[in-house]
This record gives sequence, structure tokens and C-alpha cells, in this order.
Amino acid sequence: MRRFGFTSSLSLLAALVLAATVSSASCLGQKSSARKLVFPSQVSLGRLYVYQDLYNPRFFPNSKKIAESLGRFAGEAKGAVQVKVPQSGVVYLIGSYQLAEKPEVLSTLEPNTVDCLSFAGAGIMAEMKTAIKPLSHLTGLRYLELSMAELTDDSLVDLKTLVNLERLNLFMAGINGTCFRQLGTLRKLHTLELTSNMLDPKAFGYISKLQSLENLHLSRCGVKDGDLIEIAKLPKLKFLVLSQNLITAKSLTQIAKIKTLRFLTLTNTKLSTRDLLILKGTQLSTINLPEVNYSAQDMALLRAAMPHTKLITHSTAVGDYEKTLYGPLH
Repeated sequence: MRRFGFTSSLSLLAALVLAATVSSASCLGQKSSARKLVFPSQVSLGRLYVYQDLYNPRFFPNSKKIAESLGRFAGEAKGAVQVKVPQSGVVYLIGSYQLAEKPEVLSTLEPNTVDCLSFAGAGIMAEMKTAIKPLSHLTGLRYLELSMAELTDDSLVDLKTLVNLERLNLFMAGINGTCFRQLGTLRKLHTLELTSNMLDPKAFGYISKLQSLENLHLSRCGVKDGDLIEIAKLPKLKFLVLSQNLITAKSLTQIAKIKTLRFLTLTNTKLSTRDLLILKGTQLSTINLPEVNYSAQDMALLRAAMPHTKLITHSTAVGDYEKTLYGPLH
């Protein structure tokens, strides 16, 4: 087993156990409301879960796993389903392969049938571009996961009807981000996962118009220094991930202007200790530092410059992520 995958799984497992404990405690004494969900009776559209929405942007890409781990299985999405939903709870549908194959059935559902819909990984097995138009009918959606779906920017424009959408996961979706030019209607969107999409430089200007964005994942998106000028315009940004991008000290100058930013990830970048000192005086609570073997003097300089910031170090060097991912099994 590769060390990277094992460590990541342990971290996620620990987070899920902690969240499950908190979730169980928070549910005690809470009132539940009954909801009747109606689906076609011929075939299951997937698996339904009900769970307390304890959102942590760090684990946003693993939301499907969290729903399955923390959620209460409420049955198959087939026929009439009666569910009890606690206060602050959500109904989460993890779509079946049959749904991915025939997504047009979504247009027959009530717009508020489910709060969250995941097609995570379905794009590996089925053509997902045709799913966007029918799912745009579900205007009550708060969270949509379309990771690894091989979409197009033109097809995603239909998401403009999802005016209640709060979180959108487009991890490795094959887009360049120009779709956001026409997605300004997503005024409630606070979390956006775009990791592993090579974004067009114009996309950052369109994204900067999403004024409610608080959490933005841009790992491996081809981010350049000039793109941070646009990202710095987001008035509520708190959580920013920029791993594996070719950014320099110029980007940090822009990041330092984001007064609301609290969490920053810079792993697998080539930023030096001198570059990082540009962040002195910011209100950052946590920085995931680049993979460098920092000397005691380097760390002393950084801690003196940012005494109230948690500095997380990693011992690997730039490029070690790929070596671990594609290297031989141990």
C-alpha cells in the first residue's frame, strides 16, 4: 500500500469518527420533520442518506464518503420514500449507474426532492454531459458533485437555474472555467472545488464575480501570478487551496490583500522562506507550507513574522506527490 493513500485514509477516518461523535451529540433532543420523496417506481435512482450537515471545507472533496459514513441510510430512491430529517439535516442522493445512464428522469422529480446530489465518479462509466440539462430542473439543490465527469463548459451553463446551490464539486471535470461567465446567478455559492481542471485565464475574472465564495480549491489548475489579482477581489474568501501551481512571490502579494482569508494551502509550490515572509501581518490562522526541509532558522523567521498562525510543514520535496502516486507499491 502506498504511504500517501494510507495516510490520507487514516486522516479522513479520524475526521469522520470525530464528526460522527459530534453529530450524534448534536442530534439529541432535536426535532425532526417528515418528508415524502417521490421517485419513479421502475428503477432505483440511487441511495438516499439523511445526515447532519457538519461542513468542513478541508474534507469537501470527500463529501460522498462523509455522507455514507455519517448519514443514516434512508433507502433506495425508488417509488415513494418517507424520511425524517432533523433540523439542519439534509437529504443526500448518491446517484446510481442507471441514473447516470438515463438522467432525463431527473426532470420528472419535484424541484425540492433532494438537497444534495452526487454523481461522483459516474463519468468514468457514463456520458455525463447529457445529465446537466435535466438536473438543472432541481432548483432546490444545495450541493452538487460532478467530480471526474468529463463535462464541457457549454453544458455547465445550464446550471444557472440552480439559484440555491451552495457547494459545487467539479474535481477533474475536464473544463476550462469559462462557464462561470454565465453562472453569476449562483449567488449563494460559497464553496467551489475545481482541482485538476486547467483553467482559462479569463475564468478567474468570472469566478471573482461569485461574491459569496468563501472556500475555493484550485490545486493543479494552472494558476499564474496574474490570476491571483482576480481571486483577491472575492470579498468573503476564507479558505484557499493553491497546491501544485507555478506561483511566485507576486501571488503572495495579492493573497496578503485578502483580509478575510484564514486558511491557505501552498503545498507543492516553489515558494521560498523569503517569499512566505510577504504574508507577515495577515490574519491567516493556518498555512500549509510548501514541501521544503526548513532549517531551524527558517522556522524561527516564519514564526516570528506570523506568531498567531499555525504553520504546517511537510518533509517531502516538490514533485514527490507524483513520485508517490505513480511509483512502485511498497
